[in-house]
Amino acid sequence: MHDGEIYLIETAARGGGVFISSDLISISTGLNTEEFLINIALGRQMNKPEIASRGTVCCYIAFFLPVGEIVSIQGVEEVTRMPFTHRHSLDTLKTGMRTRPFSDKTARNFVIVSADSHEELAERVQLIKDVLKIQVSTELGLAGPIWE
Repeated sequence: MHDGEIYLIETAARGGGVFISSDLISISTGLNTEEFLINIALGRQMNKPEIASRGTVCCYIAFFLPVGEIVSIQGVEEVTRMPFTHRHSLDTLKTGMRTRPFSDKTARNFVIVSADSHEELAERVQLIKDVLKIQVSTELGLAGPIWE
């Protein structure tokens, strides 16, 4: 920096995690960020993309599972068939699976949800929490998801 030049040292050239850039932005604006970033990298994107609100609000809900063994899972099929449920990690959970201690957010399970309003979104999030029933046998007995 002594010579007046600016040197780029590091960049995080990626979209937000937990499908924020790939799904949440697309659901709420219609912009396919993956395609947009690839086109920029290949020199094909010459114009600023059209971005407009689609009138849709969305979020991801996440949960951890307590340490133990999953003894029952109910509601996965129902949750994944809901028209406002988008991407999820529920298909990674199986009865008999041993859960491990969670030390960071990569141990979360998630569901991406959309709605026409914040009130409707809150209702849909609660519906998913009510429908999805996962029981884990722990040292202290049965326990369910730990919602963030």
